[in-house]
Amino acid sequence: GQIRIEVFDIFDRWGNLVFSSPAFRLGQETRKWDGTQNGKKMPAGVYLWKLRAIFPDGFVDHKMGSALLVR
Repeated sequence: GQIRIEVFDIFDRWGNLVFSSPAFRLGQETRKWDGTQNGKKMPAGVYLWKLRAIFPDGFVDHKMGSALLVR
């Protein structure tokens, strides 16, 4: 089995959701954040992300982190 990502969201520094991906399996990503929201380029800066992963054995893991968007 593969790891399933149930939630993958990206937020700006004010906590506004700028990207949300539908559930996917690792290695089968079909949507990636391209640094835009509604077709507009987001400003350079730090963005926060969170995900919820479900492993083949049923273990659920939550992760959070940050990413730097550079233009």
